[in-house]
Amino acid sequence: MKNHTIDEKYNAVMELLLGGSATEICRRYSVSSSQLYRWKDKFIKGGKHGLSLGVKNEYEQEITQMKAIIGDLTIANELLKKST
Repeated sequence: MKNHTIDEKYNAVMELLLGGSATEICRRYSVSSSQLYRWKDKFIKGGKHGLSLGVKNEYEQEITQMKAIIGDLTIANELLKKST
């Protein structure tokens, strides 16, 4: 099972919405018709952002960034304590 990028999902859905053959689109992107129609439903509900990997993934990225910032601030704080 291939993990498709957001752009691949978007392109497949747009082809479908513009009247393309679902069978041909499924063959080209190596997905089942049910998967293609799930992508279409997600796209209609949330636009291109609806096709992203999920909210959890976005939160995980934000948490990782925050942890890096906290780490940098902790190091800076320790250095300031040692210099005084």
